Order: sequence, then C-alpha cells, then structure tokens
Amino acid sequence: MRYYKELSWQKPDSNQACRLHGWPPSGAHTRSCFRGVGSPSLLESVPAELNRLLNEKGGCLLEPDRNPLVGSVWMRDLTEHFERRNALETILRYIPGFHGYLEKEYRRDADALQRQWLADQLQQAKRPLDDLGRTWLERGQLDQLGQIDLLRSRLDQLIGRIRGAMRGYSGFFDLVRIDQNVLDRVYAHDASLVQQVAEFREQIEKLPRQPEQAAGHLPSILEQLDRLAQLWSLREEILRGLV
Repeated sequence: MRYYKELSWQKPDSNQACRLHGWPPSGAHTRSCFRGVGSPSLLESVPAELNRLLNEKGGCLLEPDRNPLVGSVWMRDLTEHFERRNALETILRYIPGFHGYLEKEYRRDADALQRQWLADQLQQAKRPLDDLGRTWLERGQLDQLGQIDLLRSRLDQLIGRIRGAMRGYSGFFDLVRIDQNVLDRVYAHDASLVQQVAEFREQIEKLPRQPEQAAGHLPSILEQLDRLAQLWSLREEILRGLV
C-alpha cells in the first residue's frame, strides 16, 4: 500500500481498465493485470483524471491518431508518471520492500535498504575473485595476482563509502517535502546504479570459469568499478544538493 501511495496511483474501475486494454468488461481482466512486485500494469496506473478525459473523447493511449493527449501538458505529465514508475519498478525488482523517498518516515529505511543491497552485492563479488586467485596460484601465475589485489582494494573502498554514506547527506532525511522533479532524478539515478552493480557482479562471476582469459578482462572490470564509484559520488552530490 505504501508503494501505491508513493506512485500516487488511483485504481480505476474494472471497465475503465478493460477499455484501455481493449478487453471486454470483466473484473477478472483487471485482476490479471497485476504483476509479481505488487504493482498494477502501466496502463492500469493511469491517473483517474486522465482516464476520464480519454473516455470522454473516445481516445486510446496506444494509438497516436486517437490519443487526445498528444502534445498536451497532460501527455507530458503522463510520460513523467510512467518514467517514475519504470524507475521505481526497476529498483523493486532488485530490492524488494523498497518504499521510496517521498514520505519522510520511510526515507531513512529506504536509503539504508538500498545501501545494504549495493554493499552486499559488491561484497559477494569478491568471492569469484578469490576463486580465480586460487586457480592462478595453483597454476603458478603469481605475476597476475596483483590485479586481483588491486580490484579487491578498490571494492573495499567503494563498499566502505556506501556503508558509511548516510553521514554525507543526513539532512536529506529531515526534509518535509521534496520536489517531484528532483525526486524523479534520484529514482532514475538509483535505478541505473542498481542495474549497473548487478551487471558488474555478473561479469565478476564469469572470471573463475574462464581463468585463461580472465587476465584480459580485468582492466575493463576495473573501469566498470571506477564508473560505479563515480555514480556513487554523483548520488551523494544529488542528495546533498537537496538540503
């Protein structure tokens, strides 16, 4: 329920939802729209006032020629509404229980949950590095172990920054209200950060399975880690700028 409130979602009646999807009126169709994370489909989440406008004009969101909102302020708002949902749903796919930052009482918990997930993912990425190091050690490839040590050191630095980051933008948690446009920017940035950390871990986990080629992949993985560190720095700047 907190998730729906965060999205300012208003559930339309089943006939409205079916008209938007092109289905015959039926409550069963409405129920079938709900996805695993507990959120309604994008079209079902169209705010009630937009639904009324579409119904009055006989329009259809999916057909530009019949969409009365094209080029209007309503269409811009609708686009922003969907983009905000996309960013939040991306975060939720990776971090179940994330409530967002709109409501002050949930803000600190949401930030802590995300930081914990990010740090845990990076911590777990060290295991494949250890496996690769043992393989190289057994093969006598001692000259390549320095690359692993460097990567582990950079990982520890970023993990430490993420776990202790809250002090740098603690005023963010005390704000009574946050401008929606700024909030959208935070969500979009966090969604990108979460996705890139997940992709980074996937790349790391491939290394022990291909020890012969792993040394050639480590420089690009170090570059990925540097980009993640830059993304984290930018996130801290964004949140400090809100205060």
